[in-house]
Amino acid sequence: MEANVLGVLAGKDIAIETLSAWAKSASLVVAADSATDRLMQASIRPHMVIGDLDSMATPASMLEGVEIIQNLDQSYSDCDKMLALCQARAFRKITVTGF
Repeated sequence: MEANVLGVLAGKDIAIETLSAWAKSASLVVAADSATDRLMQASIRPHMVIGDLDSMATPASMLEGVEIIQNLDQSYSDCDKMLALCQARAFRKITVTGF
């Protein structure tokens, strides 16, 4: 079965309740850097976090079991890094929120 991926950026374009519902319906939740904080506010633990991790406030101790991929390349945004990760993992469908 194909993964139903939700990619989350740190923007607040949808209500936290809606974000929570979308995350619960996804089979995989990928957070870009500080989007992790927004997900944790909704009591949602992402499956993966990617980015330079310079603005994520959530302590690593709260992310045990979450795949964390630090990419320090400043040539690309955390959104670019998240989309590249999804492409590399062959995820064919991704819904992105948080612009």
